[in-house]
Amino acid sequence: MARFAPIHLEADTRLHRKHPDVLPSHRRCATCRQIKPLTTDYFYPCRSSHPWQLSSFDTRCKDCILEAAKARRLADKAKYSALSSKSQKAKRSAIKAAGGPEAYAAQQAALVQKLAAARTRKEQLAALRRGLRRKYGPRPDGIKLMIAERSRMYAERRWRSSEEPKEFRRPVQANSDLESIRARHRAELAQRDSERGSA
Repeated sequence: MARFAPIHLEADTRLHRKHPDVLPSHRRCATCRQIKPLTTDYFYPCRSSHPWQLSSFDTRCKDCILEAAKARRLADKAKYSALSSKSQKAKRSAIKAAGGPEAYAAQQAALVQKLAAARTRKEQLAALRRGLRRKYGPRPDGIKLMIAERSRMYAERRWRSSEEPKEFRRPVQANSDLESIRARHRAELAQRDSERGSA
């Protein structure tokens, strides 16, 4: 049987979330374990999450991320120098293809605006869906709703009808008819037994 660890609640109330739409004011860094304000000054935002989600900020503070990146660069200087020179070469090629630094800057500004508009539309749609789920609950299964509605309709129709249901309309058989049927069945059974014995 699987054992689950108990949920650990932080003693500091600044780390608690008072409302699903409001993030806590502070966060404990997953690396240095220090409590810092949950703002862009101390934590990097995550572009793949929405503002009301706890994952909208990185679990590590900026200082720890920068220190880890610096340690990786120092551990393999040749690799990161090659990557840096490659990125610089790609940037120079992009500037040349755009037609100069001014055209490249205008192109990048237009791209930033386009991405920001797409991000805003995505967040608005996610907020609308979130509000609909809160108001109406999860989307029900249409097939199950149709079956339940038809079952209710036919049940009300049977309840309001003065006629007997079809399963109660069987003709009543007399005892004499039952005896004749049983006698015929006994004769057929005896005949089959005799045929098996002769075979």
